Amino acid sequence: MITFDDGYMSNYMFAYPILKQYGFNAVVFAIAGNMQTQEQDYHPDKLDMLSWLQVAASSDVFEYGSHTYGLHNIVNGKTGFVTAPLDQARADLLLSQKRIGGNKLFAYPSGQYTDQLTKMVKNDGVDLAFTIHTGYVSQNSDPLLLDRVTVYSGYDIQTFESIVACKYQF
Repeated sequence: MITFDDGYMSNYMFAYPILKQYGFNAVVFAIAGNMQTQEQDYHPDKLDMLSWLQVAASSDVFEYGSHTYGLHNIVNGKTGFVTAPLDQARADLLLSQKRIGGNKLFAYPSGQYTDQLTKMVKNDGVDLAFTIHTGYVSQNSDPLLLDRVTVYSGYDIQTFESIVACKYQF
């Protein structure tokens, strides 16, 4: 599964046409509260966010999952999703799911979670939730604590190929 976090316009500008060209699909975990109501100009030196129009226009390639509505912020090394009272975290998750379209996919902000939060996301209809722990997913993986492998811009093609072939050594 190819995933992108946060909902940056660069996903739409660069990844979307390449994925479409090669017949691939991906998931964008969007911070719903940061999405733009109108299309904006793209600024390569900034982290511009997707607009809801771009979300709709790219839904043939991208599936959109929740990355919270507004609790993605980090204070003292912890995300708002982890530090907020459970009822506030739940309200944020439900609002995000509603804005994204009821999707059953979730990525924990900065990969941070607690046992209470994993139970909450399950009770609120999330089927698959992703951390930022490095590793591959297997049939024995906990569906609410799925690992991922980050591909960084500095990787050469051989490293990328070894990751995709599941031969990469962490």
